[in-house]
Amino acid sequence: MADRSQVSHFNEEVNLSQLFHDHQLKATRLPPIEEVRTLLHHSVRGFLSSLSQEHHGYPFGSMVDFACDAYGSPMVAVSNLAAHTKNLVANPKCSLLVAKDPDDSTDLIVTIQGDALPVDRSNMEAIRTAYMAMHPDAFWVSQHILILFYCQSHMNKDHADDTKLIVQHSTSIPVEFATMLDVDSLGFTVKAGYEGKTFKLRIPFTRRATERKDVKTLIIEMLQAAKKTD
Repeated sequence: MADRSQVSHFNEEVNLSQLFHDHQLKATRLPPIEEVRTLLHHSVRGFLSSLSQEHHGYPFGSMVDFACDAYGSPMVAVSNLAAHTKNLVANPKCSLLVAKDPDDSTDLIVTIQGDALPVDRSNMEAIRTAYMAMHPDAFWVSQHILILFYCQSHMNKDHADDTKLIVQHSTSIPVEFATMLDVDSLGFTVKAGYEGKTFKLRIPFTRRATERKDVKTLIIEMLQAAKKTD
């Protein structure tokens, strides 16, 4: 039979647990999407999974350094000699797992899935500068022994029809498909197809995006306008 001190200690633990629970329920938190963006913005290392070329049908995992560009797209600097680089060149499908606290599996863990694409040479210096800002000791990035990859925007995976609709509304061209290639403060570029021909189109925003979140807002506005006239 428990003595009075044990019962008192148990009740104290229960009360503390309830106090903690009640406090956390009322604690102000970022909206989920902002929490994810914040985690990615401040993180520098993640777990990259690619499809193994040496052992077909099996995933290949590796720890990699990464940084995000101005629009939140993860950038991974990889050596041409690395196995994951060869995997991504052969098959760009991959995922990047980032944990807020690697020692706590109950804390926020984000997995980004997409296609890894080489950075366009015209953007290489800007991308390299953004990467070096997060990894100042990565002197090897300045040497031409690597490829920098973006994990491609989810617009192409989850909203391909929406992108096509925006392009059709903006250009009056009934394109058969449209894949977003890049985004900046003034608009975005797509690769589109029409009557068997493939070409690139620049789709301007209705106004300049002054903050990262404005990009999403502008795209939603363009989609809503396109649906009204569809």
